[in-house]
Amino acid sequence: MKALFTLFAAVCLMAGVAVAQDTWCYGWEDGGTMLGAYLPDDMYIANTEAQAFEGTHSLEIYEIGATGTPQAYVAWITGLHEGDQVTASIMTLDMITGNPSCRIWGHWTTAGGTIDDYAGSASGNSTYSGTGEEWIELSYTWTAGAAQEGQGLVVEIRPYNASPWAGSNWIDNLCVTKPVDAWLYFPGTGPVGTDNQSWSSVKALFD
Repeated sequence: MKALFTLFAAVCLMAGVAVAQDTWCYGWEDGGTMLGAYLPDDMYIANTEAQAFEGTHSLEIYEIGATGTPQAYVAWITGLHEGDQVTASIMTLDMITGNPSCRIWGHWTTAGGTIDDYAGSASGNSTYSGTGEEWIELSYTWTAGAAQEGQGLVVEIRPYNASPWAGSNWIDNLCVTKPVDAWLYFPGTGPVGTDNQSWSSVKALFD
């Protein structure tokens, strides 16, 4: 049975200082879809059992509009400090070779703000999915600079279709590695994964 989250400890060396990190994974098994979106009317998005990398559910997404590039917000990490690193990875499957496709991207949010308080692009992986044959992994690592002190990072999935309704992408097994003192939000649940959480509060997420 696939767990909603998996957790393990890691240590990352940055600027000669050991920074503790942890990794949490999410697989859409709880029926969630996304935390928010840019141009939500320009994409189709749903929790589905049509495909799954693990378990029985995944996120289905495809572009249906032509006004811009829609973005599905699938994770939000807050309370970052200069030098902090965040890595996110997904498994993705395309219906058709080449198109549709998707990629993993990100943007910053203002310190103390909400997920909708945009504070600039964080860039992302320039690699697009598009094999149309098997599940592949896409990942990217972001590093917070001085300008991002106290800010948050939103992990986006961006779908790209040559034409509306060209076909689906499926997203599964979203994993985020972050500093242990940063808050992490996934669709369908409250914040998880900070070093000041009690074991009982973490355990409650599985009950």
